[in-house]
Amino acid sequence: MVWFRRYPGLPRLIAVLQDLLDLLGAFENDDWIVDNLRSIEVPDHFQDEWLKNSERCGLAMLNASLDGALGHRRFPYAGWLAEEILQLLIRACDGPRGSKRRRNGFRENLTEALTALRENAAQAGITFSSDLPEDW
Repeated sequence: MVWFRRYPGLPRLIAVLQDLLDLLGAFENDDWIVDNLRSIEVPDHFQDEWLKNSERCGLAMLNASLDGALGHRRFPYAGWLAEEILQLLIRACDGPRGSKRRRNGFRENLTEALTALRENAAQAGITFSSDLPEDW
């Protein structure tokens, strides 16, 4: 991914998406952020993507969906999904678990990732969309 980060637009967008995949894969059930996710409401337009049987399963399924979209080069969908995930995680930083310093540092990193996601998608001419082609 080091090579991808050197080039704005699609390469850097792919690096941001891969970083998010790595982050989602690293969460454990007892992580403070997963506990905080339990206390926030998922937006209606995102309910279909978020499996409610458990937050960890929801994150694992989001990881699988994002990985599939990236692998199939469905960049508008991958960008939309990543943006929604990042916004949820940023909101979860306002929850009660985790030290204030840790939550603020994590929020700052997530906000930077969200900005990089949006900027590099714009440079690549990619508009985010929740619509998937019928052959998905």
